[in-house]
Amino acid sequence: NLPIPEMKRGGGVGAVAGCCRYCNIRHNGCPDPEKEGREKMTAKPLAGLFMILALCVMVMSGFRLYVVTSGSMAPAIPTGSMILVSREPFSGIREGNIVTYRLNGGDTVVTHRVVAVDSQKKDLRTKGDANALADPVPVSDRQIIGVVRMIIPYLGKIWVRSGRLLLAVVIILVETIKWMMKEQGGTNKK
Repeated sequence: NLPIPEMKRGGGVGAVAGCCRYCNIRHNGCPDPEKEGREKMTAKPLAGLFMILALCVMVMSGFRLYVVTSGSMAPAIPTGSMILVSREPFSGIREGNIVTYRLNGGDTVVTHRVVAVDSQKKDLRTKGDANALADPVPVSDRQIIGVVRMIIPYLGKIWVRSGRLLLAVVIILVETIKWMMKEQGGTNKK
């Protein structure tokens, strides 16, 4: 394929005033640049709204959201990713799962891969994918928050930058959806 030489609007062989930006000739094969711009302008906000609604539904169904702030799980989970975590019984956790847990006696939350499961002691050995060694202390069943179900790269960075505003929008949407579901349930019973 040879590149088509670029021609200035209104000048040169075959150029027509108002011609398309792809080949400088108006014909049916080229997209309308004005329509293309409108489609892009509406697609991004709609995709963002869809993402927020999907996250709201997931939170309402028991998922927890966390933002990854370190590179210990790279490249599987890039720094700044948002992860969705759901509760899993200890018996369902397997070697290779990525789990989120609290460090003993603190509020610090860690997300690492399971490298060994001790069913009798009910504890796990974990390791960050980017770390050379496994974590020095086993993780007990009581510390486990859940298993990572979804990784959304870089969404956590947006979440952190948006701060309280985005959180407020999500809370309002969740409460609105709950209220609508409650109203719908009450309407069906009549």
